[in-house]
Amino acid sequence: MEYASRWPGADSSQTLAEFGVSFRPLEETFEDTLRWLHEAGHLSSKRIGRLARPRRKRAGRERD
Repeated sequence: MEYASRWPGADSSQTLAEFGVSFRPLEETFEDTLRWLHEAGHLSSKRIGRLARPRRKRAGRERD
């Protein structure tokens, strides 16, 4: 079962170079997902804590 419980390594360098894309930090993605679940009514403010507050703008990002 060990093989089914571990993700194999992946190298995204060719994709990054070819398409000029980058990946968002995992923390930012996770926070956005929890905020969306809260706004859609799937999670209470109590369950997501500080993430229930409005998001502050991040330096260098065009989002929100």
